[in-house]
Amino acid sequence: MQQLSWFRKAHKTGWDYQVWEEGSHPQLIENPEVLRQKLNYIHLNPVKRGYVELSEH
Repeated sequence: MQQLSWFRKAHKTGWDYQVWEEGSHPQLIENPEVLRQKLNYIHLNPVKRGYVELSEH
């Protein structure tokens, strides 16, 4: 929670924490393989960042 608070952008005064990075980068999901890649990223990114130990968390 301390990291989420530290990474919060200064102009985000309505929140104490920020989980997602600013901006959006839409990508077309053209097939099941791309969908699986995106889902894996969503589930594994918090583990890589050290926010949780397991993607289930």
